[in-house]
Amino acid sequence: MGEFANQTVSLTVDSLPAHGNVTVDFDLFIIRSMDGNATNSVQGPDVWSLTANGVPTPLLNTSFSNIVPNAALGFPQGYFQAYPGDFPTGNFPYQTGAKLTNKLGFVYAGAVLDAVYHITKKIPHSGGVLQLNFTSAQTQDITDESWGLKNVIISVSP
Repeated sequence: MGEFANQTVSLTVDSLPAHGNVTVDFDLFIIRSMDGNATNSVQGPDVWSLTANGVPTPLLNTSFSNIVPNAALGFPQGYFQAYPGDFPTGNFPYQTGAKLTNKLGFVYAGAVLDAVYHITKKIPHSGGVLQLNFTSAQTQDITDESWGLKNVIISVSP
């Protein structure tokens, strides 16, 4: 699913069997010039989150960066990102934790910039309906920064 821009995409699963936990497993595509923790008025920060109904805190609230050194003006180390930590405290090099980098073919400013992250979150949940909200608060147009989802799997356990 995707490409998506600065928006929320919701997935609702109803008629769940009796359970005490839900595991959400998916691949997240971070596409083109996501700027991670950058804090100037144009580039960022680009925060991405996952929330679920009935869970008071986000399952994931972080930022991602594809800005490699040759694409980061004035930042020879590239732009840092919060993932695998939380935003705003996490501070890791661009594309940390990605299972695939710069292989999907999304081009920005003459360079392939993309990353795939495999994310798994187990949450306490016992209701019959689960609503997941995947949200990006990116700062630029979809042709500059975007994201997508693939292989979303929801499983329940006692």
